[in-house]
Amino acid sequence: MIKYFILIFLFLIVNKITYSNGSQCSYRDSERNITYDLEPFFTSNGTPINDFSLLATTKPLNKDHYWEIYFNLCRDVYLSTCSEVGNTSSCQKNMDLGNILDQYDTGSFHNVSFYEYGFDLIYRSPIRSGVSAGSCELAFDPNRRVTKFVLKCNYNAEPFIISIPMEPSVCYYMVIFESRHLCGCPFKCSLPHGNCSEHRCLCDQYSTGYDCTLLKIEIYSVLSTTIRGGSGYLIGNFTNITPSFNIIISQSNVANVILLNSSTIQFSIDAGSGIQNVSIVAGSLSYVSSYTFQFECLPGCTLPHGQCDNSTSKCICDDQSKGDECQILNIEIESCNSTTIYGGVGFIIGNFSFITFKFDVFIGSLNATDVQLLNSSTIQFSIGPGVGIQDVSIFGENLSYVSINSFEYINKQCLSDCSFPHGQCDLFIGQCICDDQSKGENCQILNIDIGSCDSTNLNGGTSLIRGNFSFIPPKFDILIGKLIATDILVFNTSTIQFSIGAGEGFQNVTITDSISSYTSINLFAYKGKNCPFNCSQHGKCDLINGKCSCDTQTNGTGCEYSRIFLNSIDPTDGNGGTTYLYGYFGTTTPDLSINIGDAPCTNILQINETSIKCDAGVGSGFKTVFFQDRDLKASVVNLFQYFEPIIPNSPKKCIDDCGGPIKGVCTSNGCSCISPWMGNDCKAKLVIVERPSLNYSDPTTDMEIVENNNNTDNQIDNKLFHSLVSISKIREYDYQSNEVYSYTFSSWEFIKINQTANQYNTSFIKSGIETFITVKLEWFDNETGIEFANQNITMNPSSIKYTIEISKYQFSSKLNRLQLIMMASLSSNKTDDVCSDKEFGETTNGDNSNYLKIQVDTHSLYGRFIKRAIIDSMPRAIDNIPLDSSMKPVDSASSSQSYIGISVPYYQNQIIIDPDFSLLLGFSSKSESSICSDNNFSKLSALHISSIAICGFVGLLTIVAVVIYAYYKKRYDRNVMKEIHSKISRNVELYM
Repeated sequence: MIKYFILIFLFLIVNKITYSNGSQCSYRDSERNITYDLEPFFTSNGTPINDFSLLATTKPLNKDHYWEIYFNLCRDVYLSTCSEVGNTSSCQKNMDLGNILDQYDTGSFHNVSFYEYGFDLIYRSPIRSGVSAGSCELAFDPNRRVTKFVLKCNYNAEPFIISIPMEPSVCYYMVIFESRHLCGCPFKCSLPHGNCSEHRCLCDQYSTGYDCTLLKIEIYSVLSTTIRGGSGYLIGNFTNITPSFNIIISQSNVANVILLNSSTIQFSIDAGSGIQNVSIVAGSLSYVSSYTFQFECLPGCTLPHGQCDNSTSKCICDDQSKGDECQILNIEIESCNSTTIYGGVGFIIGNFSFITFKFDVFIGSLNATDVQLLNSSTIQFSIGPGVGIQDVSIFGENLSYVSINSFEYINKQCLSDCSFPHGQCDLFIGQCICDDQSKGENCQILNIDIGSCDSTNLNGGTSLIRGNFSFIPPKFDILIGKLIATDILVFNTSTIQFSIGAGEGFQNVTITDSISSYTSINLFAYKGKNCPFNCSQHGKCDLINGKCSCDTQTNGTGCEYSRIFLNSIDPTDGNGGTTYLYGYFGTTTPDLSINIGDAPCTNILQINETSIKCDAGVGSGFKTVFFQDRDLKASVVNLFQYFEPIIPNSPKKCIDDCGGPIKGVCTSNGCSCISPWMGNDCKAKLVIVERPSLNYSDPTTDMEIVENNNNTDNQIDNKLFHSLVSISKIREYDYQSNEVYSYTFSSWEFIKINQTANQYNTSFIKSGIETFITVKLEWFDNETGIEFANQNITMNPSSIKYTIEISKYQFSSKLNRLQLIMMASLSSNKTDDVCSDKEFGETTNGDNSNYLKIQVDTHSLYGRFIKRAIIDSMPRAIDNIPLDSSMKPVDSASSSQSYIGISVPYYQNQIIIDPDFSLLLGFSSKSESSICSDNNFSKLSALHISSIAICGFVGLLTIVAVVIYAYYKKRYDRNVMKEIHSKISRNVELYM
């Protein structure tokens, strides 16, 4: 086998390898805290060795072979022996008889394995290309030379011993190095404070000990605290203590550690007991003090009652004491009988078995007197005046016991002075204690009883009072009404005689000593005629003729009948507010109360005998009104009503910029149109028409528009638009929208007011009540501003306003509503290429109304229905409801009809509503709801006419044809309009 010569340079290895100060000669085992420095192998007397070799010679096959390993681990220079190759680290030579056969680059170390007493260095070097000898193809690592250096600890090797290299297998070599420098420290050095050097741990400034695990401090003494804890101190040498450290005193909680100076550490400790060890810990460093921390007994633990047990830090008390310092009397207080604020005798109940000495009792800061230990469970004492709740303290033999807030000076005051001196207040119960001469809650009643009193005539005289007068005071007065009796004489304990002056009627009898008194109501009578029911306490009896003079609230011979009645009360909205109650109330008294439902009507003020003002609370719906003044009561079920508030229209989006700047302006509520433009998009224009002709039979408005196409041939193709507005019927329906009554108007009385206004009157009777309906129709030629129900409204020119007044109506229920039904229609004589449509919604110009728009072709009938009415003289909200779904109007392409129900809530006297109507001109438009005619005929007619015009058909035949056509066309228009009127009239009658 061919031998190889190997020169190795040791490189720094990753994972467990650490280089020191850039040197390539040291390896660190961080797990064992050992650094191996190989530099002594490659120095001689301190001088580095550039090329150091080991030589071994063998002579197989009569040839001289030797192999050399050259080292250069500690200097980064070229090896002179291998300089031919140019490797700066290591090389390997194969020599034969002194001749270099070949040389190789040995590569670098790639693995380090540490063990307890040394480590291995392994490198693998590739076979250089073109090598003529030394093939490693059969090696366990093919084409690589693997060399293992075993570095062992040998304390006897100085500086080192290198064994003869071995080749256990092909291209695998092993060299053993032994040296004392390969020996680590006998103990693991504590990181980061200790490092192994020269076979021992070198500690930093904070640590000491053979493995650098001890803090480099000393504790000379420990200043402890009592068992309650507090601030403690360590005295010693802390010059080299680490910046951060903790103090551990057995299981106690230590906090707020402060290094006051190099000799003192302050800390705080929680309460504890006994003797405990003290140690200081800073990371991996620690110090255990030979001095212990001893919780001391509290300073009050002294003889004769207490003695400290140092092992437990507890104070051992005798039988007479207890507590942490044996400073508390060994007693228990269970309760303390209190006194009034004037003081007195008290008792303390508890366990006083161990009291064998003299002691004092304090109530608050007052020292009790006459203290006696009655037995082992009761102490009696006397205490002076005081107030409130006080502590009870017992002192004796330098011991004390305090019972917090266990004594109370009772001070339950009475509601009066108890008619002193007849009564005194018992402060324990807060009640008056009366003497024998008085009785009653406040001792205000004399302790007597009056059974009867003889009458006199109207001139007065002598009378006798009979009863029980055993405890009557020595001095007293007798009053008959307001008169003071004279000549009083007590015959015995049951009879008193007196004299009284002239008077009349029934009078009270009162006996009083100016402090307490006794009164018997109406017991004395000046003789005369008695009045019935004694005038029921609502009148004055004339004993001469025996007649009552009644107050304003009653009548009858004995004032036994109430005159009080409730007629009406003004409603409010749901927020309540001031209301007025009407009826008859007479002259009320301070006892008057009025309730609306369950809630009182407050701030009552009587205006006169027939009206009262008060403030109603928040509520809803109908409420019963209750009236009571003394014993007089009156009530009416559901007399008061909370009505719904008037809510403005909700904001709408502006449509198509409101027709442009000259037609309308976009506001937060929607489009606000500029006259004469109208509609939600301001694209419809008011049509100025002639004032409609008078209708003498009913309040129906008939407005016509003739649209002239500028034809001179007898108005051929002129379009006639005909609008109709009428009042159909009135009906009552319940809260479930079920009709309970209806009336269709048939006859009206006509009254002409002036050139622009007419009035129509009618009436009907329901349940014996006649309801009158007045309709005023007013025509406006010009734009006019009016006010209705506290709201300003602009009337357009050529518009008709209906002012409808309905008088008292007999509702079947106050929960029902009344609905006035109006019909509006628009028709045209044009039947071809025409559409009709209608819409109902809310206006956007700020008048808070609903609108109805009926459109035929380019013209519209526009109705405005204000969402408020004057109900019982107050503006209130109403509803405008389209009824086409139930009334089934007649609609076609050239005519459209609609019904609107104006619904009002329950009222008492009168309602006024105020719709108005106008005609508009706009664009003919179609929608999903439009009804349109068939346009084919119109288109054919236009085509024929154009053909005739182009072909120049003129002559007599044409003229005749045109005249005949015009004649029949005019007749046809009239017949169409008659038929429309006929259909409308029949429809109105059909659905009424």
